[in-house]
Amino acid sequence: AAGVMLTLPVQADAKSTGKLSKNIKWSLNSDETVLTITGKGTVDIRKFRKEGRYKWPGSEAGQPAIFDKLVFGEGITTISSGFFCIEGIKTISLPKSFKKIKASNEMDAVNGSFEPYSTTLKKLQVSKKNKKFSVSKGVLYSKDKKKLYIYPSGKTEKKFAIPSKVTKICRRAFYGNSIESVIMGNKLREIGRQAFAKTELKSVKLPKSLKIIEDSAFDSTQISSVELPKGLKRVGNHAFGNIKDLSTIIVRCNCKLSYVFADSGFQTNLQTYDRENYTDFRIVLGKELNATIYRLFTDFTDHIRLGKMKVEVEKGNKTYYIKDEAVYAKRGDRLKESFKKLNGKVIFMKKWRQLAIVTLCLMAALTMTMTADAKTKKKQPSGKVCSGVKWTYNKKSKTLTITGKGYAKITGFYDKSLSSYE
Repeated sequence: AAGVMLTLPVQADAKSTGKLSKNIKWSLNSDETVLTITGKGTVDIRKFRKEGRYKWPGSEAGQPAIFDKLVFGEGITTISSGFFCIEGIKTISLPKSFKKIKASNEMDAVNGSFEPYSTTLKKLQVSKKNKKFSVSKGVLYSKDKKKLYIYPSGKTEKKFAIPSKVTKICRRAFYGNSIESVIMGNKLREIGRQAFAKTELKSVKLPKSLKIIEDSAFDSTQISSVELPKGLKRVGNHAFGNIKDLSTIIVRCNCKLSYVFADSGFQTNLQTYDRENYTDFRIVLGKELNATIYRLFTDFTDHIRLGKMKVEVEKGNKTYYIKDEAVYAKRGDRLKESFKKLNGKVIFMKKWRQLAIVTLCLMAALTMTMTADAKTKKKQPSGKVCSGVKWTYNKKSKTLTITGKGYAKITGFYDKSLSSYE
């Protein structure tokens, strides 16, 4: 009888080792699912990257890591910020020698994570003998607790009270976390770039002590209202950008507010002019406000155009006032800014300088004339797209009809003064 050969599966060793660079080594304990990195100096996460994909010890290239704990040994001083983005990892342990997180301008989504953050990282640890960092409840702080560096993106608590000693929330500290409510201490002075971006934050009260909010700090959150305290000295671009549910702003600070609320207050990713897509917006000019504020309203051109903007002046404000449903600002005897109501739309104007928004006022007046003509003559609104091509709009059926000969250019609907399609 022919002999039968049995092939038994070969079991990989529970422990394996490797080298990242001259001074950096790794060892994997697959039984305990722990990857330990040892050596001296900086650990660059890109050393694990092969042909555009990460290859972790024990895994194929592009596959998730099989370890859930990452330990950096004594002698490691600097690590890449990307290590905090590894999907599947739960704990990161940092040594006494650890001094710095090296941030890259463009953080990568690391094996399995759609965005550059980990949904599974819940806990950070650091040696008690470390002179620069400390940990409390899994959150990484400076040793003196004045800086909050990383709130793990996989932590599941919905509310968090930032310790009263904290004066700065660092770059991307809460990025991508599911946190919904944060209580800030009265010593907080600075909120870093993208600190709360992509979180599920629904409410936040900014303390009076706050001086700086960096770019995109609250971008793509779920905040419905925000009050900018009097003491703010700088608010960065898109600090409150891309917030669909934002509907109320109370302004008490006198710093420049330019592109702070860009792309906020409408319920679609497409900038269409359907009125129902836009939030009914309310801006309150606080009693402390006395600065020129026309740049604030450039973020809400469409809300103004669609009559979805309401402006209020708080009692006690000595600079702005309301008269005949319009808001005015007075500097001596010279009116510099105003809101005027045209055809049910509140239009912002800056009298001492010609701006694109002045063109918006003229367009609103033209719209009002066309509406009046349509009512008296009972004609459908119509206009010219380009040479040889015209349009008519049936309000009842909500149908736009384009007629003529030749090439119908979509740019015929583009208004350069507003940088948008009309």
